[in-house]
Amino acid sequence: MAAASRPDDRFIPLRREDLAAAIADDHTTFGDFAKRAAPLTEAVCRSIARDLDDIEVTLERQYAAFDPDRETIQLKPDPQPADADEFLAGLEHLLDKANFERLSDPQVDEAVAAANSQGLRVTVDPDAIEWVHLYVRGRGEIIRERFNWRKPRTPRRVVFKTYSRLVVIAQLKDEPDIRLKLYRDIPIVDVEALLPHARVSMSRLDQVQVFGASAGALGGLGTKLFGAAAGGALVVSSLLWAAVIAFGGLAFRSFMGWHRTKKKRDSQRTQHLFSQLVASNAAVIHRLAFFVRQEDTKEALLALAFKAVLGEHATPAAIDAAAEAWLRQRFGLHVNFDCPDALATVDRLSITESPADEPSPARATPR
Repeated sequence: MAAASRPDDRFIPLRREDLAAAIADDHTTFGDFAKRAAPLTEAVCRSIARDLDDIEVTLERQYAAFDPDRETIQLKPDPQPADADEFLAGLEHLLDKANFERLSDPQVDEAVAAANSQGLRVTVDPDAIEWVHLYVRGRGEIIRERFNWRKPRTPRRVVFKTYSRLVVIAQLKDEPDIRLKLYRDIPIVDVEALLPHARVSMSRLDQVQVFGASAGALGGLGTKLFGAAAGGALVVSSLLWAAVIAFGGLAFRSFMGWHRTKKKRDSQRTQHLFSQLVASNAAVIHRLAFFVRQEDTKEALLALAFKAVLGEHATPAAIDAAAEAWLRQRFGLHVNFDCPDALATVDRLSITESPADEPSPARATPR
């Protein structure tokens, strides 16, 4: 949801074509620049795509040694920690350019502590993970229905805060591979279920449903034994044998019920994650590159537009303030416009305000 953007988000929740069209329609703000917005957007987009090609290809090549989905044999020596560090540095650069923010350890702990996970009870095993990093972009809200104890026939509608996009980067213990996952519209209370070392366990309600019937049956059998005590040892002995057989049957039924319930919960978690999954492993790199093309183009276009509008007063601070004010007035967005990065993109690619002067295909390297 656009309305749920926050002032600390660098992400601009608009497609570059929609942003260009809005600038082109706003002659009052942008004057003569408005008619140049659409063709300039295409020129900037092509230049950024060329600039990004080398980074994307390099990251894909570096990730080949760590990709869990690779189907080719590994001819080179086993990758070293330095190889992983080099890949992660490039990936973090791509995430930063796509306007993702890394969650700090306290933020991750806070999200895990608040876990809800679609009604599932999820726990994490820290001994199963070597390390895990979470990156998020954009904020939003979703509404879910919850069981209402006071009005069982009328579900309770609850609003949950979400991350519009969330990237999980992780390595498990004793595993050389690096796992990459990209999810969409993830409630903050569900973050725990996305971690690769998460495990689903039964909730208290599940335990009551599975073991409650068996406990009730055993209670009834105990009552019969107590009542039959006055009938003599023979009657009690007969009932004891029946109790042993019944207890064995109930134990087997409880075990199978526990197994079915746990399997059902695992299936629910798998379906939940599948429905929110956007990309896995190498596909995440290509999706991030697409995001960078969008974000860099939008930022560069806004920087060029307000440089033209402000003229000799076009300082970085003035461009930043003007862009944020226009996005707020035009779309109701509260965005932390990344003006330094936008101007760096314009300068690096030698982008001018005239679409006829398409910038040369300069190359950039990961920071």
